[in-house]
Amino acid sequence: MVVERRPLRWNWVSLATPFVGFFACILVDGVGVSFGLWPRPVIMPNTAPVITLGVFGVFGLVAACVALRRRERLWGLTAIGIVLNAPLALMLLVCGLAILYHGLRGIL
Repeated sequence: MVVERRPLRWNWVSLATPFVGFFACILVDGVGVSFGLWPRPVIMPNTAPVITLGVFGVFGLVAACVALRRRERLWGLTAIGIVLNAPLALMLLVCGLAILYHGLRGIL
């Protein structure tokens, strides 16, 4: 029985998203500081670039899951995409929990 493999699309997307996210992170940080959207220094570290990079990581994980579901060729690229994107998604979770902690600390 021959299993049909789909062409490479989503595994390349999952592989490229961390790098695109890194450049978007630099852009968000540079534009934000240039136009005074968030002054430096602040009480919490500048979270906008971290959130931007984390969102790209989540998108990369979704793209890798789509590639796995479609059974695309060169599954090694998908595996590399998962390895590159998983820490970014975890970083988004940790950053969100830190923001929640700082917000709730002032209320409680």
